Amino acid sequence: MRSVSSRATVALALCLVGGCLGEQGGRRSVLAKGDAVPLLGGETSGPAVVWTFRSKDCLTCNLANPAWVVRRLQTRSGGDFETVVVAVGETTKDERTLVEGFLASERISARVVMQSPRQHRRDFGPGPMPALYLANSAGVVRVAVPGSSAGSVANWDAVDVNAVVQAFLDALDSREANEDNSIDTHSTEEENDR
Repeated sequence: MRSVSSRATVALALCLVGGCLGEQGGRRSVLAKGDAVPLLGGETSGPAVVWTFRSKDCLTCNLANPAWVVRRLQTRSGGDFETVVVAVGETTKDERTLVEGFLASERISARVVMQSPRQHRRDFGPGPMPALYLANSAGVVRVAVPGSSAGSVANWDAVDVNAVVQAFLDALDSREANEDNSIDTHSTEEENDR
């Protein structure tokens, strides 16, 4: 009986350290519309676009479509929001330099936050990456792309990037409206070419 009690105590301690109490299935749920973005915590005075990705993806073409979306949003909105990049990986100076170099090559101005995978899971849950979130001035998610059903690695080749840009711009225009800004993130490539 003592062994069972010890295991239960250890499991509870691990759960408390991992931050899983009060969350679905013993894990933090995916950050979605209506959730607060923890790292914004009063650091922004207006809406923010939060872009999460693995820092090692700066060396691949996996970030081409979300980079296009962010660049397009920055161009079309005229600076109506802050852009925050959450780079997940090693939190070293070299890794930050890699991310900042990538953003400069893509002509994207952003505040860079480096997070370890563990920090990212704590703040964003087991959500897909790369992902984009539009948070209102209170730091609450208004739009999340792709949706939580995308798996851990999002296939941005299947995302209708024009629909993403429009959904974000609409949400920026209607700032505090309570409309549903959900979009289909699994469109065909033919729709992307429109």
